[in-house]
Amino acid sequence: MKVSVIIPTYNRVSKLTNLLISLENQTFKNFETVVVDDGSTDSTQFILLNRSSSLKKLKVFHQKNQGHAYSRNRGAKEASGDLLIFFDSDVRPLPNCVERHFNYHLSNHKYILTGRSVMDDSLFQNSDVCQYRYYLESEIWSFPSYIGLCRVTSDNYFFSTQNLSLLKSLFITLGSFDESLKDSVDFDLCVRAMKQGIPIFYDHNTSVWHDDQGDLKSYVERQIQYRKARLHLAKKKPEYVLIIPNQFSQGRNVWVNKLFGRFFVFNKIWKKILENRFYLTFFPKLLRFKLYGYIVHFSSIQNVKQ
Repeated sequence: MKVSVIIPTYNRVSKLTNLLISLENQTFKNFETVVVDDGSTDSTQFILLNRSSSLKKLKVFHQKNQGHAYSRNRGAKEASGDLLIFFDSDVRPLPNCVERHFNYHLSNHKYILTGRSVMDDSLFQNSDVCQYRYYLESEIWSFPSYIGLCRVTSDNYFFSTQNLSLLKSLFITLGSFDESLKDSVDFDLCVRAMKQGIPIFYDHNTSVWHDDQGDLKSYVERQIQYRKARLHLAKKKPEYVLIIPNQFSQGRNVWVNKLFGRFFVFNKIWKKILENRFYLTFFPKLLRFKLYGYIVHFSSIQNVKQ
């Protein structure tokens, strides 16, 4: 079984470099790497040219900016492998990650495998917000299984193109990624697979480091984008709400949203409070994390019209 690793990228030259280095250090070596440069304006082309000698079977395709769904589909079309492994360009696969994907599909041809993605907490010891995000990714969002392999269902949804694999034939059967969507393309593919009865499994031990450090403002903005994408999907494909309802819920009662919503919206005042030495020193970690959760949740609710 031939293996193709597919990487869409856009203006992430430093993170992409770390990803390519991690691919060079994989325990499993017999794979091609397909990078689709989606119109980057940084030094991505230069870096890819320099890595071509150290990373075996590297294919690079440059295009005008088309979005990540189009880029992933382009990578799949150009791939010569039977097995497609998708990585986002801001991750670093652990040394045995590609090997684990390969071994899994040797006996599970008609399945989809999604793996764990978590921030490397050794890189941001001085960032309380990044520590909070590490807590989310390592303790909350990896809930399908903390020890190994389990099936993804509507009750324990987890699915991410950061770390995903399936046979190319199955990818074609599913209809590829929906290029009309700007976001939530992974969620859309997952629901389509569920509708067709295709088993999806999550493996806690097939892991990548997620290099997405940032401040609270950028994280809030990203969650607003996620919520807008879910709202768009609910209007475009309303049956999705019935299949995985918890992905469209506001998560709290309407009266709670009205009562606390405006108070917890992220602004300059909250920024000063959260950066204050007194706050960081005397507020317990779990209380700080709870507060971050309120701010992120209510900021996204208030900034997205239902």
